[in-house]
Amino acid sequence: MRSKLVWVFTPGLIALLALALSSCGSSSSSSSGTAAQLSGEAAKFAAPEAPPDNAKKGGTLTVLSAGDVDYIDPGATYYAFGYMVAYATQRPLFSSPPGSLDASPDLAASDAAITNGNKTVTVTIKSGIKYSPPVNRDVTSADVKYAIERGLLPGVVNGYETIYFNALHGFKDAQAAVKKDPTKAPDISGITTPDDHTIVFQLDQPVAKQYFVGALSLPLSAPVPPEYAKKYDTQNPSTYSQHEVATGPYMLQANSSGTVTGYSPGKEIKLVRNPNWDPNTDDRPAYLDSIDIQEGFSDTLSASKKILTGSDEVNGDFGIPPEALKLAATQYPNQLALTPGSGNRYIALNTTKPPFDNINVRKAVIANSDRTALQKTRGGPLAGAIATHIVWPNFAGFDEAG
Repeated sequence: MRSKLVWVFTPGLIALLALALSSCGSSSSSSSGTAAQLSGEAAKFAAPEAPPDNAKKGGTLTVLSAGDVDYIDPGATYYAFGYMVAYATQRPLFSSPPGSLDASPDLAASDAAITNGNKTVTVTIKSGIKYSPPVNRDVTSADVKYAIERGLLPGVVNGYETIYFNALHGFKDAQAAVKKDPTKAPDISGITTPDDHTIVFQLDQPVAKQYFVGALSLPLSAPVPPEYAKKYDTQNPSTYSQHEVATGPYMLQANSSGTVTGYSPGKEIKLVRNPNWDPNTDDRPAYLDSIDIQEGFSDTLSASKKILTGSDEVNGDFGIPPEALKLAATQYPNQLALTPGSGNRYIALNTTKPPFDNINVRKAVIANSDRTALQKTRGGPLAGAIATHIVWPNFAGFDEAG
């Protein structure tokens, strides 16, 4: 299921924090930037943004999750849990380091060059980044071009490409081409590759700085080898995810032919070391040997207690139940991490049905709602502040939205 952003009038709006439980504490310090975004008691639980001084390489991390990713394919995923797996296994052109909303070069060798009145973006990619087996070759700029173009295929059907990439020259022509032949990734003429390490994006609108460069940090810009993936992309849905290769420090566990063996939908995701990953090209320390994501823990309170007492190590996709949040904050404070601005919880009113088609009824509901009581049902202030806007502070667009 794809996640959707729903714009509604909300009588009870709570800005959620991203809450994580782990089975052991960390001696590393948080950056002042993240801590400053948290207030009151929540500031004590700012998430660490660097490994502890005594961090050691090796071992397997066990992650408990209630559900599954939406898609394993980096060209299709549009859900936070899917992004977690994608960013561990793939390298988009840019990515955001811990504690920052600003994207930094990842696959890219440097910041994007913006010219031509904010309508041309040139990116140079790093040399020596290889795909995991069985592809094994160096990544090229043509692979990034193909990755973005395949997102228009009905078998991949990326959920955000038509929003963030539609300013590319030739985008509408590419959409028309894929309707004629849905088995072949269309050519987007506004993406050119002068050489193996340079990719140029030509836009029809001057939006490079506004949002286009930022969109190059999404998983869609992670390279995909066309000579390997095209045969899987002819199908609907694409079966590339069953044979996916990686550029990040981890890869989906696979056999010698490249068939993925480490993903059982709704049950388990196994990530293992990518033997072709070069730590000298990456800012991520990637200490672990493997990551084992165990799915189906619908009893999130029980799962939380398993983590806090050390039988498992960290939670994946679920919010912490109020009882577990209190337990973590009072008895296991070193195992609770809060990150500001992850989303909102709200009560939606269907304005197409009586009595909520009457604006005065909606105003009355809003005026009489007890937001503090709603906040308490989620665990109180540690679960997040009471919001005054659908966009949270420190997030792009908040100031512009007034």
